[in-house]
Formats: sequence, structure tokens, C-alpha cells
Amino acid sequence: MWLEGKGGMLTVKVVQVFGQGKTFNLKRREIMGKTVRLLKCCLPIMIISSLLFFPVLGFGGGGGQYPNGSEQFFTGAVPPPGFYVKDYVYFYTANELKDNSGNTMKVERDGVELKDLDVWANTLRLIYVSPIKFLDGFLGTHLFIPLVNVDESVTVGTPGGPLKISDEKTAIANLIYNPVFWSYHSPNGLFHAVTGVDIYIPVGPYDGQDLVNIRKNFWTFEIPLGVTWFLPFNPNIEVGAKFMYDFNTKDNEYYVAGVKTDRLPGQEFHFDYGINYAFTKKDSPVQVRAGVGGYAYFQTTDDEVDGNKVKDNKGRVFSAGPGLLATYKKWVFDLHGSWEFEARNRPEGFTGVFSVIYGF
Repeated sequence: MWLEGKGGMLTVKVVQVFGQGKTFNLKRREIMGKTVRLLKCCLPIMIISSLLFFPVLGFGGGGGQYPNGSEQFFTGAVPPPGFYVKDYVYFYTANELKDNSGNTMKVERDGVELKDLDVWANTLRLIYVSPIKFLDGFLGTHLFIPLVNVDESVTVGTPGGPLKISDEKTAIANLIYNPVFWSYHSPNGLFHAVTGVDIYIPVGPYDGQDLVNIRKNFWTFEIPLGVTWFLPFNPNIEVGAKFMYDFNTKDNEYYVAGVKTDRLPGQEFHFDYGINYAFTKKDSPVQVRAGVGGYAYFQTTDDEVDGNKVKDNKGRVFSAGPGLLATYKKWVFDLHGSWEFEARNRPEGFTGVFSVIYGF
């Protein structure tokens, strides 16, 4: 698809990406409504250009601000009052883009094909847990500062044949700030929980017509609930999950067929999960746990572009894989990875995370 402009008219040429080629002559004041009606056809192209956050998997609908799979162990167990630093090294790779039926999109059939997507991120998380108690829990605050590299290439259909498009960027991604979270620890030490509101703050450069954008050009207000439960019949077994629900604001610099419009990303429900077992004794100076975990992601409401709902484009994905955790004095080391499956309207690939925590 491309645009040609003459006077007060725009010619929208819809090429092989949409199947059969068609040409529409539109007045500028009509372009928004009619291009939105083309949205379902050309969305695979546009959603690729709407990347990304932290691993920012911006294909498909929704906001995609949260890096799925970041947590697996002790998802609800916040440490005691003090200052902590956690550093995440996050990696995501994929070479398949799934459609609404779960089929891998091919340029010959769909007009677009994901060739390669690699995302590296190093995120510094600053955590402060105060001694202030509220409803038997402690209050705290945290801030995430992510540095992200995205390298992506796709193939699109054109009148002259398939065209490969590539882009790579490195930048600070959207900050995540929670002004006040609340953490709870049961008296018997078997159940732990934490909740608050994580705010995703847009920072850095943005161009809605680029293939890759590190910045997500909208705010997200995310309500997380992390829970950790050590099973009473065997406290060596820990089961946990971090449940999240996201509300996104409008992106006023979204492009449809080269025309600037707006997009309201749909709401999202997603969670990281894990179950693990402690293989060392409680009095051992080094504690080691191993288990399995992953994540699930569901877009719950449709995107809206120029006030029109985009149907059959809700994102969905599941993942599962192994994990290993070790602690030594004030240090915590976490290594886990998971493979995605049953993806809809988004890539399907592999996520790997290595994190280190130090308590002062």
C-alpha cells in the first residue's frame, strides 16, 4: 500500500498485501473513515510498524507494554523493609507471525511474513520497601529503567514481488513506576502477596511510520497482583503467579496507510506463573530451586482506530519452560526460559530471562 497526493485528493493504492490490487480516490476529509474500513486487510503491515516496549511485542492488538515472562519465582514474595536492586537481562526471538486462526502468516498468502525478530533488554529495577505498615503489610515503591535493542526484518508483497524490510534500534524504553505498592506476609510465612498500580511512562524518540519503535507512544495503567504460596504439606514446593490487567491510553500518532490517525489499544489480562521445588536444606548457605513456569496473555477488548473497533485481531499466547533459582546471602540469581505456543495475532517464539537481585 502507498499514497499519492494531488491537491485535495489522496489516491490509496492497495497492492498485493491485500490480495487483489485496488485503487481508491478519497478526499482528505474522508480518508480516515475509509482507511479504517481497510484496516482488517492491512493490519499485519501496520501492527508490525507499531513495535515495541521492553521486549515490546507490538504485533497484533492491545498495548503489549509488559515483558511477558519476566517473573517466575517468588512472584508475590516481596523482601523485608530495605533497598534492593534487581537487574534483568531479557531476550526474545521469533520468526513466525500468527494470524487470527493460529496459522503462520506467509507473504504469498497473506502479503506479509515475519523473517526475524530479536529483542535484547537490560532493565534496572530500583526497589524500596519501607518499614511503614498498613493492614498488616508493608508499603513500598519501585522504578524500572529498561535499555532495549530491537532487530527486526519482514517480507511484504509488492507489485514487483516480495520486498524485505529491516530495521534496528537501541534506546531507553518506557519507564515503569509504581508510587506505592502493598506487600503482605502471612503470620505462618506460607502465603505472600503484593499489589499496586504500575504506570508505564512514554519516553524517547518515536516515529509512527518506522518499522521499529522502542517507545510505546501511550501510557498504560497496570494493576498487578502477585501471590506466592508455600504448600503446607511440603513447604519446599512453591506455587506462584503474577496476575495483571492493563488499561491503555490513546496513541495520537498512529498511521494507517501513511495517514496519521489515532489508536486506542485494547485492554489486556496476562499472568506469569511458576511452580518449583527447593533441593537444598534450609540451613544451607546456598539455596537452590528448580521448576517450570511461563506466561499467558489475552487481549480482552478490541483496539479502536479513529473511533472504529478492529475486529478479529485480539492477541493471545501461552508459554512454558524450565527455571532455576539460587540464593547466597544478599544475592538472588534467577534463570528461566519458555517457548510460546497457541499464539494468535502476534509472533510465536522463545523468551529467556536472567536476573540478579542484591539487597543493601
